[in-house]
Amino acid sequence: MQGTASIGGFKSGCTSNLIIANGVLNAPDYTRTCVCSYQNQASLALVHMPEVAYWTFDYYTSPSEPKPVKQVGINFGAPGNRYTENGTLWLEFPSIGGPSPDIPVRTKYIDPQWFRHHNSRIKGEYNWIAASGVTGLREVRIRMFIQPDTNPSKVDAFDKHIEKIPVWSEYQIQGVFERPRPYTVRLYFAETEGCGIGQRLFDISLQDKLLLENFDIVKEADGPNRSVVKEFKGIKVRDDLILTLTPMTTAQAYPVICGIEIIAEGW
Repeated sequence: MQGTASIGGFKSGCTSNLIIANGVLNAPDYTRTCVCSYQNQASLALVHMPEVAYWTFDYYTSPSEPKPVKQVGINFGAPGNRYTENGTLWLEFPSIGGPSPDIPVRTKYIDPQWFRHHNSRIKGEYNWIAASGVTGLREVRIRMFIQPDTNPSKVDAFDKHIEKIPVWSEYQIQGVFERPRPYTVRLYFAETEGCGIGQRLFDISLQDKLLLENFDIVKEADGPNRSVVKEFKGIKVRDDLILTLTPMTTAQAYPVICGIEIIAEGW
């Protein structure tokens, strides 16, 4: 469910030489007489390894007008995009792996620190989401509308990905619901920096409503390097979904978050 990824610089050959046998994909080198320029001229044997993480990008055609989003995930610090079995397209933030749908994400930080680990380091069903994230995040606003293409004659898939953090100004963002619509919001966390119980404490608010106080990832997950998910239903969104993380005065570390999943309810 991770999409389609390419093996750069490899060519199977000008004849049908991809052979599947006993769960192994064999690709003997048939390019010795080929004049094409390919970096990796070699025979390969590929085996299925689900534990290997790979990421893709999603080059969707931009709509002519703002299009509401029913289901999406924002994966902080991820190296690319990824689909899940429940139909959520997880988008990397910031976008560095390639073009992604234009869904405005605006953030506020204090001393942000990005991290990314291999998913084998994190225990839990959602280890690949929790393997990356950011500390120091205070607020994130997500406009649940794919933005229209303002210049359809120009292919600028990578233009907005040059800067580390994309910047959306208010006049650039389009789309708003006539009335608030309900979403289920899932927040993904993991403690990967070695904090113990009571060291990283923060409050969690959605739409300016306090939902969790003194949230402690290590305590909730029963240890470090374990994913934990908090789900909130019936979150009403008219323009922006607003998530606020507020550190407690006694906290010894900034808030951390790995991912936000947003799924429409009944519409």
